[in-house]
Amino acid sequence: MATITDPTSSQFGALNTNLEDGVYNDVIVQNGLFIRELRGRSGATTRSSGRASRTWKVQGDSSPQACREALLAAGDAERIADLYSYDSLNLQEVSYDNQSLDGWELTGDYSDTPLVGGSLKVNVSTTGATIKLYQSSNERVYPAYSGDPATAQPCRYFRGAIDVQPEGDRMSPRGSDIVIPTLRVNVTGRIAHEYVDSEFEYSKILARLTGTVNQSWQFQKPNGLGGFVSGSGFAPGELLFLGADGDIIADKDPLLTFSFLASPNLDSVTIGSIPNVTKKGHEVGWFSFKQMLDDIAGPTDDGAAGGNSKRSVVVVEGYHVHTVYASADWDDLALAKAPSA
Repeated sequence: MATITDPTSSQFGALNTNLEDGVYNDVIVQNGLFIRELRGRSGATTRSSGRASRTWKVQGDSSPQACREALLAAGDAERIADLYSYDSLNLQEVSYDNQSLDGWELTGDYSDTPLVGGSLKVNVSTTGATIKLYQSSNERVYPAYSGDPATAQPCRYFRGAIDVQPEGDRMSPRGSDIVIPTLRVNVTGRIAHEYVDSEFEYSKILARLTGTVNQSWQFQKPNGLGGFVSGSGFAPGELLFLGADGDIIADKDPLLTFSFLASPNLDSVTIGSIPNVTKKGHEVGWFSFKQMLDDIAGPTDDGAAGGNSKRSVVVVEGYHVHTVYASADWDDLALAKAPSA
């Protein structure tokens, strides 16, 4: 930032009103107005968040809008180099307070909330998800018997089918509710208004893409060389878009929260006793079962005497994978998309 040296005082009244836009000691001239930052910056930070406030005195026009425009223009020209980002915080709003007939105090408030095309604010939750599992990867059987263990009849072995009980004339697994690893991601970002064709058209885009999965990699970690770290982020099929919340106002940059549910893809894994399963994160998988004769001789199903009968047992037959969500290009969401020059 070029600084023009000038012996003028930093008091507004002593400045030459014919000065060109520039920096004169601690006074900035912009749009013909004089800007000086006042002492007394305030703020607070923790290890997880922060806020700050700065105040400038702007003189030379009775309009607060003209004074605000000059302040922002000084920031655009980098005469106030840290106007939009101060202490790793982002400028959120500029308020004004009248100090004289042609002077205003403008206060900038800073927080962690993202700017257009800037960093994203991410909220995550991994709690509360359960599914009913019908097939285990391991089964141990502890038969009940009386007398000599050597003469006890073995109980049925269901090859991993869980809680198999009689239902009418057949046996069926009832399964068990288990906690599963899930990741719900809420991403807050500010959208450049130039990507919002109109409030309702952009709302229709959000509705159209809700309930779709990512067609391409999302949220990859930058490698510092203009590319991304291989394997970082979410692979195609791992994110389900649950929708967005926020206000969309004409000609404003809307601050929206986008919700996603993450589930990892499976590639050639063993599920229960089924090998080589490939499944996208949000595809639906389920087991089918069949009844067959146990290969261990034992009592008949009705408990009749004798030890030579084969018993009917329920075993897993296969694992079925279904695609239920369409994949989509999420470029139209314009999330973290920088405004065009």
